[in-house]
Amino acid sequence: MIEVEYSWEKFFTMEELRAHLKVYHEEDDIEIQAFCDAGLEVAAGFIGGIIIDKSTTLLAFLQSNNIEYSVLWDNTIAYDSNYWIVPFNKRIRAAVLLFVGDLYQNREANTDYNTYENRAFSLLLNGMRNINIRQVGV
Repeated sequence: MIEVEYSWEKFFTMEELRAHLKVYHEEDDIEIQAFCDAGLEVAAGFIGGIIIDKSTTLLAFLQSNNIEYSVLWDNTIAYDSNYWIVPFNKRIRAAVLLFVGDLYQNREANTDYNTYENRAFSLLLNGMRNINIRQVGV
């Protein structure tokens, strides 16, 4: 299994994050960075896959992680089905920004129950989930 360490810098600029949060100072940058890293990990966990940044091609990712692949006749890439690799896209971006905003606004919340669930996060990512259904014992 591949361990991916997500770094906010590969997906966002600090200016983008501050603008989304309407933060006009640098005092919370380290906290915002940590929230963004966590958001990327949660999004990857939610979809059950690996999110690759826009500067990395699927082929480069497969090669750098020694994942077997084949280039098919129509130039599509087929790779080991144990991995669900998703390029960073608008839906993931929006979901992570929602997550970061929620953590930033509610960072002092201390309850023993969830006050609400951010349905928008789930709705943005649901279509990209790797359900991984396998037919067994036919």
